[in-house]
Parts: sequence; C-alpha cells; structure tokens
Amino acid sequence: MNLKSTIRFAALLLAIGAASFVAAEDLPQFETAAQQLAAATVTVRMIALPAAPPAGEADPLAKQPKSPSRVTVCTGVAIAPRQIVTCLRYESGSRLRVTLADGRQADAELKVIDHFSTLAILQLQELEVPAISLAPQDPVAGRWVVSAAGWGAAPSVQTFGMIGAVDRQIPGADLPPLLECDLRGAATAAGSGIVNPDATLAGVVVAVQKPNDEAPRTYAVPSKHIQRLLASQAADKIVVLQRRRPTLGLTLTAGQKAETVVVEKVAANGPAAQAGIAKGDQVLAVDGLYIRSVYQAIGPVLAKQPGDKIRLKVLQGDKLALVEVTLGGGVEFPNQMAQLGGDRRLLTDPRIELARLAAKDPNLQDPLAAMEVAGEDEQPVDPRDEQIEILQRAIDRYAKLIEFYQQQLDTQRDKVKQLEAKQATADQ
Repeated sequence: MNLKSTIRFAALLLAIGAASFVAAEDLPQFETAAQQLAAATVTVRMIALPAAPPAGEADPLAKQPKSPSRVTVCTGVAIAPRQIVTCLRYESGSRLRVTLADGRQADAELKVIDHFSTLAILQLQELEVPAISLAPQDPVAGRWVVSAAGWGAAPSVQTFGMIGAVDRQIPGADLPPLLECDLRGAATAAGSGIVNPDATLAGVVVAVQKPNDEAPRTYAVPSKHIQRLLASQAADKIVVLQRRRPTLGLTLTAGQKAETVVVEKVAANGPAAQAGIAKGDQVLAVDGLYIRSVYQAIGPVLAKQPGDKIRLKVLQGDKLALVEVTLGGGVEFPNQMAQLGGDRRLLTDPRIELARLAAKDPNLQDPLAAMEVAGEDEQPVDPRDEQIEILQRAIDRYAKLIEFYQQQLDTQRDKVKQLEAKQATADQ
C-alpha cells in the first residue's frame, strides 16, 4: 500500500470513528432514568376480603378455610415521597399493601380513583419512596422510553422501547386516548411507569397486548391525567371521579355541500359561544383532523374530559380561524370502571390474581394474618404456574374422590361376600 492509499484509508477510519461517536452520543442514555424509575417503582397488593356467606348457605362439607383472601398484584410508581399512582380496579373493603424496591412493606390508603382512566392515588402513612416527576409536556411519537414492573422484593422488570403512537383510541375500549409503545409487558405491568430519558413520567400502563402476539405493544394513560387526580384530592374522604360527558355547547349538522359540517345552533354562554363560534360557521377540522361528517367531529370530543381543550379549524364567512374551546361538563356516564374493549384478542389486563388460603396454620382466623403466613412476601409468579397449581389441586381432589369411592366399593364387596357366606351356610 503506497502513501496516498494509506492516507485515504486512515481518513476513512477516522470518518467512520467520528460518525460512530456522533451516533453514540445521539442515542438516549437511560442509566440514570432507569435507576430512578427502579427506586420509585413499588409492588401493590390488593387483598380482597370476601363477605361472609348468608346464614344457612355455608357448605358443611367444605374443608377449606371459611375466609380465603384473593390477592391482586400490580405495580405502582411514586410521584411524591408518600404518594403512589397505580392502575387499580379497587374492590370495596380491600386492604392495600405496598412493597418498596428495598423490600420494606407498608399499608396504603386509597385517596382518589378515576373510573375513566382506571388510575388511582394511594397514600403511604409510614414509609417514603424516591419520587419521579411528571413530564411537563405531552409525550410525542418516536420518543424513547423505559418502563419498570414491580416484582415484590426482587428487582423490578425493566423494558426499553419507543412511543409508537399518541392519542391511540382502541375500538370498543372505554379508556382515554392512550400511548402505544413497543414495550414488553410483564405479568404485573398494570400501573407501571413509563419515563422519558430525563426521568420524567410520560404515562402509566393500563393494558398490554397478549403474550402470544408477535409484536409487543403496551398501552399507557398519559401522565396529564394524573394532574386531574391530584387536583381532586380531599383530606378527609376518598374521591371517586366519575367520567362526565364533555360538551362543546353547539349543534352540528351536514352542510349543503357534500362532506361539509356546519354549526346549526350555539348554546348561549356555552363553551363554543365563549370561544367565538357562531351559527353558520363551517367546521373543517377538529384537533388537526379534517372531517367530512358530524360523526367524525364528535369522536375527538368524546375522548376528552370536561376542562380539556379542543382546537377547531372553522370557516367564518370567507375567513379561516383556529379556535381553541375549553370543554364544559355534562352528565355522568354510567357508574362503572373503564373496560378494555370487546376485542379481547388484542388486550389483556396485566395484573396477577392469586388465591391465598390459610392452609399453613389452621388455627388462624384472621384472613389478613393468614396472608402473612401464606406467603404475602412471595414474588409474583407466572400465571401459567398458577394455572398448573389449580389443575394439580383439581387432580388431587379427584384422586381423593376416587379413593373414597374405591373404599365404598370395597365395603360393598365385603358385604356381598358376607351375605354369600351366610347363604351357603344356610343351604348346608
């Protein structure tokens, strides 16, 4: 190799090295964010205590404990030293138990629960947790994020990916617009925090794609919904936020021209009137989406909450205007928790339900104490292991049943032999 070729080769190596250095510097660094998220991540156990059966209806032959407890395991993330946000389908009278990243445990009180987003705020009375700050801006598609699912006293399950879409509405799902991320969902992913590279909270996981689907997808409620929960807290009571139908304060109808939408009526002093919308205005777009029918205009509105803002692009006479309207509050929707939607092939509820029985100490009468004895400190397990355990118990019950009938059969055979012996003696 001559001198000129050597110089060219060296220059090429330097160029490649410089490009690699720049690319490496451009990649997000998650070490700090992952560490802070891991410290702020907790495991939440909801211990549901079943009501006692009505008098006279208890099964006298049942040998199982009279007061079994059902435990639901999910994740929470600290947004203040003693405040935990999680995704919780709370059952009245349940005990809430929180396991910190360092293994310590404490009871928590339910402060706020939102029936629309399924988010809840829990309050710790004794311990404090390192907190994650809420993101100051709405998340955008294409941003790298990291998430962590609680796993009891064991290290949290962390996963890394990208926000693929924002304002994602799942057909049939009674949930606010979601973040769709290409994150792997763990068994306890419900309530997991999703953080940006600067360690700010972008959202909280509420659903994941089923494990047998090829492409991993995790769906999260943006953290702006947490602000609504925080603002609604009360010192002396549990606040239950019902979903309310947002109102624009106007009536839309099809225009004279095909695929046009115009304002037919404006409510006096309503949100639209206060923003400057007038009768006869033509609505061209809602939140940046051009519309061709009244149905397309209503969809983005129903996905919001009272107090949210919506942007309308309207044609007022011969002038275009971009009008921002603050939505008003209408009637409450039916009193029920948000659902994941009818297409159960797509989404699953990422939390574990464990049936715990006070089998290790038959003298324990308190189901809460039974939880401690039966292994509340155990780590969450794969749901398949739970299914195997249930099947094994069923097999054991059938084996005992077969053994019982075999004994009954042997007894009957002995009786027949005795009768035959007596008959033979009588014949002689």
